Amino acid sequence: MIKILSEAGLYRTRYLVLFSCIVFAVCYFSILDDFVDTLESAEKKEVFLKSRFERKQDKYRNLEPFKQQQLELIKALDFYVKAMPDEIDINKEQFRVVNLSKQYDLSDISLVFSNKIKAEFYFKQPFTLKVSGSFNDIYYFLYDFFYGSDRAASLHDFSITFQENEKSLNLKIEGKLYGYLTDEGER
Repeated sequence: MIKILSEAGLYRTRYLVLFSCIVFAVCYFSILDDFVDTLESAEKKEVFLKSRFERKQDKYRNLEPFKQQQLELIKALDFYVKAMPDEIDINKEQFRVVNLSKQYDLSDISLVFSNKIKAEFYFKQPFTLKVSGSFNDIYYFLYDFFYGSDRAASLHDFSITFQENEKSLNLKIEGKLYGYLTDEGER
């Protein structure tokens, strides 16, 4: 009888050990599987963050030279803004037109300024320029007038007519001169 009980206890012990091993394996692999998923997602995130860091590092590697260039550009722009003429220079522009027209043998010179148009940080000064002369004289006059000016200009409408009796060209240009508005006023 003891032998039978001991064999029955042995079988129970075996089944209990086997059952415990199965429960342990299922629990271990289910928990381990979660850890493996967490590890894989962490590895993917690490790769993503590393590539993001490398991109940002490349972007900011030249940050100091860029800041230096930006400061130089701001200084240069400030210089040009301060160099832009103000309203007093309209007379100077008219004086330049008269002098240049004499230099290039032009006739019927007219430079008329319209009312100023103010925008957010600049103003526009519309003008109409009329001049008569030979093609070469008009060309050199325009070159010297617009490229020799310290003011930004844009040309919008122009017309050229030929006068056969005088053998000259009549040029009419409508454009705008620009200036910068500061807190102190116009520049």
